[in-house]
Amino acid sequence: HIINRIFSFLLMNISIYIIFFFCKKNFNFIIAILSSIILILSPKYFSLSTLATVDHWNVFFSILIIYYSFEIQKNFKSSKNFIIYGVILGCSVATKYYNFLFAAPILTIFIIKIFENNYPYKQFFLMFITSLLTFLICMPYSLINLVAFREAIVGLYAGIQTGRVGEYS
Repeated sequence: HIINRIFSFLLMNISIYIIFFFCKKNFNFIIAILSSIILILSPKYFSLSTLATVDHWNVFFSILIIYYSFEIQKNFKSSKNFIIYGVILGCSVATKYYNFLFAAPILTIFIIKIFENNYPYKQFFLMFITSLLTFLICMPYSLINLVAFREAIVGLYAGIQTGRVGEYS
């Protein structure tokens, strides 16, 4: 329990620093300070700071996804950013399955590039393969017990359809 709290404390503090760094790099110092203060004072962040849950990982990964989405938009030719994005996306989906929605920013960037007649197939496959491999490394259960993994995903999807996600029979 103590190790989980230490991890939670570290992740939340690193998230503050990433927000500050992101805002300072893309906006200015005042915006960076204000954003960090708003994050610290938000009620959800405050309640998460006292618990040891996987939600800290979601906050951390969502901030990193936003940061690297901006980096990819600025420097689309850099393969390093796509690899890092893929690793973040794979780890994030391994943490909670619905984090596959974090693929939306990069898919939006890909669609914009396609409309600009810049076909990013190489970058797309690099990011997809990296995120898939990272997911499989972080969640080996998905390969070890494929049937139970598939049933969990189908059950999650059925719960979403009926509005009963997380309910137990």
